[in-house]
Amino acid sequence: MTAPAEPDDSSLTDTEQLVRAVQLLDHAGALLDEARVAHERAPDPDPLSQQGNGLNSLCHGVTDAINEFAGVIGFARAGLEDRAAARLRAARWIGLLPIGTDRLKRPLEPAVCAALLLIRQVAEVYRPEAATRIDEELAATEPSWPPPELTERLRNSLGN
Repeated sequence: MTAPAEPDDSSLTDTEQLVRAVQLLDHAGALLDEARVAHERAPDPDPLSQQGNGLNSLCHGVTDAINEFAGVIGFARAGLEDRAAARLRAARWIGLLPIGTDRLKRPLEPAVCAALLLIRQVAEVYRPEAATRIDEELAATEPSWPPPELTERLRNSLGN
């Protein structure tokens, strides 16, 4: 994994833009949490399903991203611009999002699609390659993890 390019636009540290990113991520987190809870109430009968793991990863990624952006806002509001800039470099990873989407069943649930579109808005500004990855995940017709050969081996070992 390569580090995101350094921001060359000073508007990226604008507090209002950062607040908007936190708001979008918070809304995405609520949608993902809703999907995670629904999955926990009605788990997938497939013992090899990675749905729960994928939703948990996405939820944790959103929480991490919110915390990073909130830290940038805090340092900026406190007048600690050097610390805010350093924290922004970490925040640009946006919680490694869209981590976990490769494990989700297709078609994606509407709440997950809506959450990914919100995350994509943040990614367009802070990490464009994540926006591209989100587009790929939204277009995917099946999960890419686990790979088919591993799934087949696991199914054979379980006798399914």
